[in-house]
Amino acid sequence: MSLDDLYLALSARITQEVVNHQTLDWTDYFNQLREMIRRVTQEPTNSDLSVEQRLELTRRLLAHVDELERTWPTLRPE
Repeated sequence: MSLDDLYLALSARITQEVVNHQTLDWTDYFNQLREMIRRVTQEPTNSDLSVEQRLELTRRLLAHVDELERTWPTLRPE
């Protein structure tokens, strides 16, 4: 799976999880997502991603979470 394909799959899954999540502390929730992304993307795996690609994936996923957090009040289902 290419870096772009992996990013698209993971960012879609993260968005789905955010939309379906219920909490009173969204700041903490988004911070926990960031911590999970850093932990999971930096673990040694059997993937074909190089260290540089894992860093790029981390950067892109963190930016995605940042964007979700900025736009969350307008994305939240009624």
